[in-house]
Amino acid sequence: MDSRVVALLLSVLALAYGETCTNPSVSTDTYTSKNIALSTETAYVAEFSVGCQEDTKGFNLYAELETGHLVPVAYVPESSTYQVSWAKDHKKAVTGAIALKMFNDEGFAAYRKVQRSEGDLSSVAPLFTVTINHPGASREGLFVQTEFLAVVTSLLVWWGANTMRSQIME
Repeated sequence: MDSRVVALLLSVLALAYGETCTNPSVSTDTYTSKNIALSTETAYVAEFSVGCQEDTKGFNLYAELETGHLVPVAYVPESSTYQVSWAKDHKKAVTGAIALKMFNDEGFAAYRKVQRSEGDLSSVAPLFTVTINHPGASREGLFVQTEFLAVVTSLLVWWGANTMRSQIME
């Protein structure tokens, strides 16, 4: 058989048995770490549920974290939600509104095809987009670390007790 015929048959089978989702409605819950003192990296987490017109659940999704970098999205069957997360060094972390393009299997295949041909990746339309807002990581709380304050306080207590002992002994 000709390779084009085989490719055509495989694509027809994929469309016939594949999960499709038209007019997706998405509800999102996001989290980003914002405190430099409590973590060494900025963590991004997006948990979302997808409602489709066809009432399909548990289909494969892929997220574009950066241009040219797709990762699979985890499906949580107990809650019928999806989750994607990643971490970056605080200095390299992106701030502001971060748009995560989500692709299904067909979109993933089209994305990889354009990527292999070194074409324009923005020409591939995502199934939907999830937005994460990250204001940036900052140092919250005291100007100095609490460990330093504890050491200084203990040294002051020791010095005060030692001075009082010296006065009593005289």
